[in-house]
Amino acid sequence: MKDFIHLKQENNLTTFHFVLLSIFTLDLYELLWIYKTNKTISNKTKIVVTGTQYPIIFL
Repeated sequence: MKDFIHLKQENNLTTFHFVLLSIFTLDLYELLWIYKTNKTISNKTKIVVTGTQYPIIFL
């Protein structure tokens, strides 16, 4: 449970800001967010959620 709280604190992004940034950057911010969040999850939990090439393939 402690890891989830720490992950949420590292993310520190509200839904409103996420939506605004996604709209203004034409959804490129979404891919950056996926990459950074997956990297943080992998570092903290030692579990690979998706590969680092996922945002590039998604693009």
